[in-house]
Amino acid sequence: MQYFQSRIETLSDVATQCGFDGLAGYLVLARHSTGKQILEYPPHTLSGAGINSIHEKLGCSEARASSILDRLIEAGFVLPAPDDAKAQAPRSARWILPNQYPLDVELPHAFVDPQKIAPTSVTSPLKRLKKMKASDGSLGANCDALMLLVFIYSTIEMSRYGGLSPKNALYRQWKTLAIKPADLENCFVWTAEPE
Repeated sequence: MQYFQSRIETLSDVATQCGFDGLAGYLVLARHSTGKQILEYPPHTLSGAGINSIHEKLGCSEARASSILDRLIEAGFVLPAPDDAKAQAPRSARWILPNQYPLDVELPHAFVDPQKIAPTSVTSPLKRLKKMKASDGSLGANCDALMLLVFIYSTIEMSRYGGLSPKNALYRQWKTLAIKPADLENCFVWTAEPE
Protein backbone atom coordinates (compact mmCIF):
# COMPACT_ATOMS: atom_id res chain seq x y z
CA MET A 1 0.00 0.00 0.00
CA GLN A 2 1.26 3.47 -0.82
CA TYR A 3 0.99 6.48 1.47
CA PHE A 4 1.21 10.24 1.28
CA GLN A 5 1.99 12.56 4.16
CA SER A 6 0.60 15.81 5.46
CA ARG A 7 0.36 17.89 8.60
CA ILE A 8 -2.62 17.42 10.92
CA GLU A 9 -2.64 21.07 12.06
CA THR A 10 -2.76 22.30 8.45
CA LEU A 11 -5.59 19.89 7.62
CA SER A 12 -7.50 21.14 10.65
CA ASP A 13 -6.95 24.77 9.58
CA VAL A 14 -8.11 23.99 6.03
CA ALA A 15 -11.26 22.32 7.43
CA THR A 16 -12.00 25.33 9.63
CA GLN A 17 -11.46 27.95 6.93
CA CYS A 18 -12.55 26.13 3.75
CA GLY A 19 -14.96 23.40 4.91
CA PHE A 20 -15.29 19.92 3.47
CA ASP A 21 -14.69 20.84 -0.18
CA GLY A 22 -11.52 22.76 0.64
CA LEU A 23 -10.20 19.98 2.86
CA ALA A 24 -11.02 17.32 0.25
CA GLY A 25 -9.34 19.40 -2.48
CA TYR A 26 -6.27 19.92 -0.31
CA LEU A 27 -6.06 16.17 0.36
CA VAL A 28 -6.15 15.51 -3.40
CA LEU A 29 -3.25 17.95 -3.89
CA ALA A 30 -1.33 16.42 -0.96
CA ARG A 31 -1.93 12.92 -2.31
CA HIS A 32 -0.30 13.97 -5.60
CA SER A 33 2.64 15.69 -3.92
CA THR A 34 6.06 14.37 -4.75
CA GLY A 35 7.80 12.43 -2.01
CA LYS A 36 11.18 13.62 -3.30
CA GLN A 37 13.09 16.77 -2.56
CA ILE A 38 13.21 19.04 -5.59
CA LEU A 39 15.87 21.73 -5.34
CA GLU A 40 15.36 23.31 -1.89
CA TYR A 41 11.70 22.21 -1.65
CA PRO A 42 11.27 19.35 0.86
CA PRO A 43 9.31 16.18 0.07
CA HIS A 44 5.50 16.46 0.00
CA THR A 45 5.47 20.21 -0.60
CA LEU A 46 5.19 20.24 -4.41
CA SER A 47 2.08 18.85 -6.06
CA GLY A 48 1.45 17.94 -9.68
CA ALA A 49 -2.35 17.77 -9.27
CA GLY A 50 -4.76 20.49 -10.24
CA ILE A 51 -8.35 21.20 -11.22
CA ASN A 52 -8.73 18.01 -13.24
CA SER A 53 -7.51 15.81 -10.35
CA ILE A 54 -9.88 17.50 -7.89
CA HIS A 55 -12.72 17.15 -10.41
CA GLU A 56 -12.05 13.42 -10.90
CA LYS A 57 -11.31 12.45 -7.29
CA LEU A 58 -14.27 14.33 -5.78
CA GLY A 59 -16.72 13.72 -8.59
CA CYS A 60 -17.56 17.41 -8.90
CA SER A 61 -17.74 19.69 -11.93
CA GLU A 62 -14.60 21.35 -13.26
CA ALA A 63 -16.08 24.73 -12.32
CA ARG A 64 -16.53 23.54 -8.72
CA ALA A 65 -12.99 22.10 -8.69
CA SER A 66 -11.66 25.45 -9.94
CA SER A 67 -13.58 27.25 -7.20
CA ILE A 68 -12.14 24.87 -4.57
CA LEU A 69 -8.59 25.50 -5.79
CA ASP A 70 -9.20 29.27 -5.89
CA ARG A 71 -10.44 29.19 -2.28
CA LEU A 72 -7.33 27.25 -1.16
CA ILE A 73 -5.09 29.78 -2.94
CA GLU A 74 -7.03 32.70 -1.43
CA ALA A 75 -6.57 31.23 2.07
CA GLY A 76 -2.82 30.72 1.47
CA PHE A 77 -2.84 26.92 1.74
CA VAL A 78 -1.78 26.49 -1.90
CA LEU A 79 0.50 28.69 -3.99
CA PRO A 80 1.67 28.45 -7.60
CA ALA A 81 4.95 26.56 -7.74
CA PRO A 82 8.06 28.70 -8.21
CA ASP A 83 9.56 28.81 -11.71
CA ASP A 84 12.75 27.00 -10.69
CA ALA A 85 10.73 24.04 -9.34
CA LYS A 86 8.53 23.99 -12.48
CA ALA A 87 11.66 23.91 -14.66
CA GLN A 88 13.21 21.10 -12.61
CA ALA A 89 10.06 18.93 -12.39
CA PRO A 90 7.32 20.20 -14.72
CA ARG A 91 4.91 17.30 -14.04
CA SER A 92 5.41 17.27 -10.26
CA ALA A 93 5.58 20.96 -9.48
CA ARG A 94 2.40 22.81 -10.42
CA TRP A 95 1.57 23.92 -6.86
CA ILE A 96 3.41 24.35 -3.60
CA LEU A 97 1.82 23.40 -0.29
CA PRO A 98 3.73 25.75 2.04
CA ASN A 99 2.23 24.57 5.36
CA GLN A 100 3.00 20.86 5.08
CA TYR A 101 5.70 20.61 7.76
CA PRO A 102 6.16 18.97 10.15
CA LEU A 103 4.66 15.89 8.46
CA ASP A 104 2.77 13.99 11.15
CA VAL A 105 -0.02 12.03 9.42
CA GLU A 106 0.25 9.26 6.83
CA LEU A 107 -2.78 8.57 4.67
CA PRO A 108 -3.06 5.77 2.14
CA HIS A 109 -3.54 6.69 -1.51
CA ALA A 110 -6.79 4.69 -1.27
CA PHE A 111 -8.10 7.44 1.03
CA VAL A 112 -8.39 9.64 -2.07
CA ASP A 113 -8.21 7.23 -5.03
CA PRO A 114 -10.95 4.76 -5.92
CA GLN A 115 -9.83 1.13 -5.76
CA LYS A 116 -9.98 -0.69 -9.06
CA ILE A 117 -11.10 -4.18 -8.15
CA ALA A 118 -12.37 -6.21 -11.12
CA PRO A 119 -15.07 -6.07 -12.40
CA THR A 120 -15.99 -2.79 -10.63
CA SER A 121 -14.21 -0.10 -8.67
CA VAL A 122 -14.75 0.82 -5.03
CA THR A 123 -15.39 4.46 -4.20
CA SER A 124 -12.81 6.20 -2.01
CA PRO A 125 -13.69 7.24 1.56
CA LEU A 126 -13.26 10.87 0.44
CA LYS A 127 -15.94 10.53 -2.23
CA ARG A 128 -18.28 8.62 0.10
CA LEU A 129 -17.97 11.33 2.75
CA LYS A 130 -18.73 13.98 0.12
CA LYS A 131 -22.15 12.36 -0.36
CA MET A 132 -22.83 12.08 3.37
CA LYS A 133 -25.90 13.91 4.68
CA ALA A 134 -26.35 14.76 8.35
CA SER A 135 -29.46 13.45 10.04
CA ASP A 136 -30.04 16.79 11.77
CA GLY A 137 -29.55 18.82 8.59
CA SER A 138 -26.24 20.40 9.67
CA LEU A 139 -23.80 21.29 6.92
CA GLY A 140 -20.51 20.28 8.53
CA ALA A 141 -21.13 16.59 9.25
CA ASN A 142 -19.04 15.35 6.34
CA CYS A 143 -16.19 17.71 7.26
CA ASP A 144 -16.30 16.51 10.87
CA ALA A 145 -16.36 12.88 9.75
CA LEU A 146 -13.41 13.48 7.42
CA MET A 147 -11.37 15.12 10.19
CA LEU A 148 -12.24 12.27 12.57
CA LEU A 149 -10.95 9.78 10.00
CA VAL A 150 -7.77 11.84 9.49
CA PHE A 151 -7.20 11.95 13.28
CA ILE A 152 -7.62 8.17 13.48
CA TYR A 153 -5.02 7.72 10.74
CA SER A 154 -2.68 10.10 12.59
CA THR A 155 -2.50 7.69 15.53
CA ILE A 156 -2.20 4.32 13.82
CA GLU A 157 1.05 4.67 11.83
CA MET A 158 -0.08 2.55 8.89
CA SER A 159 3.11 2.59 6.84
CA ARG A 160 5.31 1.70 9.80
CA TYR A 161 3.25 -0.95 11.58
CA GLY A 162 0.55 -1.85 9.05
CA GLY A 163 -2.11 -0.72 11.46
CA LEU A 164 -2.11 -0.17 15.19
CA SER A 165 1.18 0.83 16.68
CA PRO A 166 2.33 -1.52 19.44
CA LYS A 167 3.07 1.55 21.56
CA ASN A 168 -0.59 2.63 21.38
CA ALA A 169 -2.17 -0.82 21.61
CA LEU A 170 -3.64 -2.41 24.70
CA TYR A 171 -1.58 -4.99 26.52
CA ARG A 172 -3.10 -8.00 28.23
CA GLN A 173 -1.28 -10.24 30.70
CA TRP A 174 -1.39 -13.97 29.90
CA LYS A 175 -0.64 -17.02 32.07
CA THR A 176 1.23 -19.78 30.21
CA LEU A 177 -0.31 -23.20 30.86
CA ALA A 178 1.83 -25.38 28.58
CA ILE A 179 4.40 -25.24 25.83
CA LYS A 180 4.65 -28.41 23.74
CA PRO A 181 6.84 -29.10 20.71
CA ALA A 182 4.82 -29.29 17.51
CA ASP A 183 5.29 -31.66 14.59
CA LEU A 184 7.14 -29.01 12.61
CA GLU A 185 10.76 -28.10 13.24
CA ASN A 186 11.26 -25.15 15.63
CA CYS A 187 7.50 -24.79 16.23
CA PHE A 188 5.58 -25.03 19.50
CA VAL A 189 1.96 -25.24 20.63
CA TRP A 190 1.54 -22.58 23.27
CA THR A 191 -1.46 -22.83 25.59
CA ALA A 192 -2.28 -19.73 27.63
CA GLU A 193 -5.19 -18.00 29.31
CA PRO A 194 -5.72 -14.34 30.14
CA GLU A 195 -5.17 -13.25 33.72
